[in-house]
Amino acid sequence: KKKKDPNEPQKPVSAYALFFRDTQAAIKGQNPSATFGDVSKIVASMWDSLGEEQKQAYKRKTEAAKKEYLKALAAYRASLVSKSSPEQGETKGTQANPPAKMLPPKQPMYAMPGLASFLTASDLQA
Repeated sequence: KKKKDPNEPQKPVSAYALFFRDTQAAIKGQNPSATFGDVSKIVASMWDSLGEEQKQAYKRKTEAAKKEYLKALAAYRASLVSKSSPEQGETKGTQANPPAKMLPPKQPMYAMPGLASFLTASDLQA
């Protein structure tokens, strides 16, 4: 698994996550003995009963955060390209899609080397 760069911008959270952050402290204050699961259930039921216009306020915040994230991500990636050498910058686009010539031509991926020495022509016909 590729390690995440700590300098990369963080993805924005969903509208529900914003609502959860806003309400969990109040719920925990009213129910100090409530577990995280209990608080989650209460917040989920509150979100379900929330009016559409109130949900839209959170959705607008999420959309604004997403636009900012995309701008920051584009700037971050541009800074990575500018830091790399010119040769790496030119080949960066091809690194995402490795060339097909990486595999031997016209060889199935499931072929097992040396299998032909165990099978004869009569075995293959059967």
